[in-house]
Amino acid sequence: MSIWNKLTLKFRSIQVSMAFAYAVLMVTTLLVVFFISFRVTEEAVQTNSRQYAKQLTGSIAYTVNTYIDSMESLASFLASNEDVYDYFREPSRSERSRELRKRIQDNLSTIIKNRKDVSLIALIGLDGDILFHDRSLEQNPFVPLQKQAWYQAAVDAGGRAVFSSSHVQNLVRHRYFWVVSLSKLLIDIHRGIPVAVLLIDLNYRLIEDLCTNVSLGKRGYVFIVDSAGNLVFHPRQQVVYSGLKREHVEEVLSSNMSEFEVNDHEGLKLYSIVALQKAGWKVIGVSYPEELGVDRRSLGRVYTAWGILFLSLTILFSFIISLQIARPIKLLRNTIKVVEQGNFDIQAKIERSDEIGELGKDFNIMVQKIKELLQLIIEEQQNKRKSELK
Repeated sequence: MSIWNKLTLKFRSIQVSMAFAYAVLMVTTLLVVFFISFRVTEEAVQTNSRQYAKQLTGSIAYTVNTYIDSMESLASFLASNEDVYDYFREPSRSERSRELRKRIQDNLSTIIKNRKDVSLIALIGLDGDILFHDRSLEQNPFVPLQKQAWYQAAVDAGGRAVFSSSHVQNLVRHRYFWVVSLSKLLIDIHRGIPVAVLLIDLNYRLIEDLCTNVSLGKRGYVFIVDSAGNLVFHPRQQVVYSGLKREHVEEVLSSNMSEFEVNDHEGLKLYSIVALQKAGWKVIGVSYPEELGVDRRSLGRVYTAWGILFLSLTILFSFIISLQIARPIKLLRNTIKVVEQGNFDIQAKIERSDEIGELGKDFNIMVQKIKELLQLIIEEQQNKRKSELK
């Protein structure tokens, strides 16, 4: 028999056939399981990443909202102070007016010392008289009050607290701070007429530090817009205003959803939105799903490595299982070859309790029966010869 025929016969053996069948079945199952696991893992990571971005944006919005509530509470407290209304009722040069002015400024000064988030408190009378929390502060003579956005917004709101976008406060001489302003028109309830505008400036640095110390991937960031689409905060605010970077503010303002995706020249971006109802602002977390989610290539390499390992083990176990099944069959076959040569004293030693073991027992019984029949035939022949000789 040629070597090729021997190899062909070997590969047609039961052991190889069974090993191949087991391997194909297990490899197919393994591939299906790995594919499903890969997709489930990828989707789970993306879902968790989106949830993380949403929760982080919500956390920042909650803190900003705390600042807003605190400013509103302070505004309500000052708006309920009768000394303020008494001061603006009194003639400006009277003794009582001077006493009220001193008492109000002492009160404002005490508040500022205990409020690190507030950089300026001012009461601006409609006649132009201004009280600052600090007596050393002077009004900037080159700034027309009536043309200030925060002043006009307070007058138009008719007694409702109004929040501005971020701006440089130039009301005080030689002092220019980035702030977010709350302004409120104070109305004398006894006379039913407005008497002054209350101004409270929130230190912009608080919002800046809060929004910049976030982790939304390598390129992710947080920004805040007001109801008119003006930027309250943006890490690259000047770049946006210069037109070198575009934010999808229109979509943010018109969207009623908590998140949406945008695909532009920067790639796929996820906008997570939280609205601040009192201020009319929206806090937006911008993240890149490809950075927050799992790297498909890295995940693919991990699954490929594990796949190769499990595939090797699967093939190994397939051959071990097929060997365990084919070994007693080979033993039975070798026993049959010995019987074919006329040796009926041999027994197939197959110690198994399954069908193959039962087959081995049946074979041994058959060989024993054949042996007995042959012995009987031999004895009959010998007896026949003896009778013929007589």
